[in-house]
Amino acid sequence: MLPEMRQVLQALAPTQPTWDLKTMRDALNTMWGLLPFEGGAWLATFLGAIALALSVICVCGTVSYDTERRTREFGIRLALNATPAAIVRHILRSGGGIITIALVAGSIGAAAAARLVRTFLLVSPTNVSIYLTVVLILLFVGFLAYMVPKLRAARTNPTAALRGD
Repeated sequence: MLPEMRQVLQALAPTQPTWDLKTMRDALNTMWGLLPFEGGAWLATFLGAIALALSVICVCGTVSYDTERRTREFGIRLALNATPAAIVRHILRSGGGIITIALVAGSIGAAAAARLVRTFLLVSPTNVSIYLTVVLILLFVGFLAYMVPKLRAARTNPTAALRGD
């Protein structure tokens, strides 16, 4: 295709140089085309995944610490005939409030940041489906982060908890 283009250009404008002819696809895949933007998008995706993984680890660690700190309380509750399901509901209520506050604050911050960088975004900064998807993913991740400690708390041995073992 390029040789035919070169011939047509030579016929139309013989004094114009016709060196370095490229297809549009080849031109966009160069350093001066879309390649830097694609690399930046991949880098942002990678860094976002690392941020999500770190936040999951931090939530799991914080919840585990809080649950371990309250082991004695759970032991007393179990000794006073509380059911393991009641302990789990109690932990979910306290964790659900924390997750809800974090999701609302994060959504507000993300909306404000998206408005600042809207010229770089390929989607609308007010796209509700993106916010809803992210909130659902983070809600699921937060729920999973609470699963391990709450199940451990529900299996607490009241005698061991009261002795401090």
